[in-house]
Amino acid sequence: MKQESELQNIKTAFEVCQYAQGHFDWSALRSLADSLTNDVEDIVLSSNSINAQSAIMYVYKARIKAVTQYPKYGTIAQTIKRFNTKGLRQKARAELRIRLPYITYKEQLQVIQTLIDGAKVDRYWVCRFYRENWDESQLPVIIKLYEKYKEPDAAYLVVRHAPVEYIKAHEADLIWDDSYLHVRLRYNSKEPILADRLTKMELLYLFAKQQIDVARLRQCGYDSLEAMVKCMLLDAYHKNHYDDRTFGGLLSLNDVRMMNWCLGKLHQTNLILKIIDLDRITKLHANDDTPHIIDTLIDEYDFGK
Repeated sequence: MKQESELQNIKTAFEVCQYAQGHFDWSALRSLADSLTNDVEDIVLSSNSINAQSAIMYVYKARIKAVTQYPKYGTIAQTIKRFNTKGLRQKARAELRIRLPYITYKEQLQVIQTLIDGAKVDRYWVCRFYRENWDESQLPVIIKLYEKYKEPDAAYLVVRHAPVEYIKAHEADLIWDDSYLHVRLRYNSKEPILADRLTKMELLYLFAKQQIDVARLRQCGYDSLEAMVKCMLLDAYHKNHYDDRTFGGLLSLNDVRMMNWCLGKLHQTNLILKIIDLDRITKLHANDDTPHIIDTLIDEYDFGK
């Protein structure tokens, strides 16, 4: 009787594997896998049928998910108490982060303050949370946090949300902890630009974001936008350390894509068309044996004015 049962199991496993080898229906194969006894499953799992094995594993995962017990949480006050208890902080920290989006606003503020009063990693997490879920009412809290610790993640929020008057009063610190570009983006477009504190890309981005007249580039040390673009194309090419034979085109370079985005915002249609044309020319000469051919092509291209 036992031998007959074993033979039947082998026969069933063979039929399942055989079905899984052809043009099978995945839904039907999953149902077959779900119907198998443990003995037949073992035979299939020891076979060479990857599809049948995958169906069984899929069913296993579904069964595990069905019986998974979700954690039972206590009150937020209890979790905060555990957070402030030595030896219990790590688990409580994870729980507070998970629950934060789903609790009342009053409880959220309690959790935020608890985390702010915690370790550096908790303050970091709070600032990252507010990047995506900014709450204007919490600006005084973030400003206080920044003034106490002078940490870059708090500076990031202050630069983007604090009043301009505050930013100007703390400009040196905020530039140090964040960047001159982000600080300057908060100012009026007509205010002076300290170009020596910006890369070419940052300068172009500033002009694009604030719609500054490109004629002001002369005040920043550039004869024209075209001259600046030529320098940026050379920089982008050199940054990728290409030799001419492995070059894939100017438009494939991330810095060139970003530059074109800025030029688009500045309504520089003709200049973008010239970059597209130069991209075509450089691709044609990419396999040329002449040393530094791409540099030469970019340098000698006439962008006009």
